[in-house]
Amino acid sequence: MHYCCSDIHGQGALWDRLLQELQLKEDDVLYVLGDVIDRGPDGIRILQEIMQSENMVMFLGNHELLMLDYLRGEQNSWFHEANRGDITLEAFNKLSEEEQKDLVVFLKNTWIQQYITIGSESYALHHSYFIPDRQGEDIRYPEARYDDISTAVWYSPFRKDQLYISKREYENDSYIHVVGHVPVQLIDQDRPPLYRCRGHVINIDGGCSLIPYGKQGGLYCMSLEKDENGARKEFYVQ
Repeated sequence: MHYCCSDIHGQGALWDRLLQELQLKEDDVLYVLGDVIDRGPDGIRILQEIMQSENMVMFLGNHELLMLDYLRGEQNSWFHEANRGDITLEAFNKLSEEEQKDLVVFLKNTWIQQYITIGSESYALHHSYFIPDRQGEDIRYPEARYDDISTAVWYSPFRKDQLYISKREYENDSYIHVVGHVPVQLIDQDRPPLYRCRGHVINIDGGCSLIPYGKQGGLYCMSLEKDENGARKEFYVQ
């Protein structure tokens, strides 16, 4: 089976419960679509578990990009109250120098976008947006220009600010785009999945980022395979 989750945001207890429910087998794959870190306390530990796993695939989110930018000396919004990168940096600083280097190398080789076919369905997996002139290409962090990476992890058809991207961008291909980045609770739904763009987009952000601010959220995961009734397996831990 192939599974997708996104936007864990350091919620280690929910991550542990999800893995317990999934009971991943040797040939299963779990795609983690970015934003593992920040706001919650366990982002670094979760990143290390993904890094050490043979059947988990990590995608870059905007919070991992903020971390990488800060570590190379850029003064950015990582420590802003809305991002809470200070929690992640505190845990990162407790690692040995070798562990820190390994984690940075890992993040610099994460996926920006990946295209896969499961049965009759073709999926585009990415944190939020994609690189339009390279649609259909599987792209890792070192294989793209920084501006393209930044746009891919920040822009969204679910945002209501200057980082909004038109829903039409997702409707002009044959892929089902599986994304996170914006909790469905901030749109118009209590829990994932949220379908938009004539079914071309599935938002699976369950709202882990809301939990530290006293709001309701959880960690959602779904299978890409469908059963004989056309339903995907779903998990939502709160």
